[in-house]
Amino acid sequence: SISIYPNPTSNVLNFKGLNSDFTVSIYDILGKEILQADLNVDQVLDVSHMASGVYILTLNDQKKTFKFVKE
Repeated sequence: SISIYPNPTSNVLNFKGLNSDFTVSIYDILGKEILQADLNVDQVLDVSHMASGVYILTLNDQKKTFKFVKE
């Protein structure tokens, strides 16, 4: 299964369980898209520029959704 860590995070999100490149989208709690990025399977996602709060992350190709906290 796919997971993201650490959660909560202050700087970066790591992805575990992916076996191909993917597109990630991050939405705030109101559903506004904050970020979209195409990542390689071994990349980390820098979220250090984002404001503290709760966010929803989707992996578009995987149809997976995660909630994470940015500290």
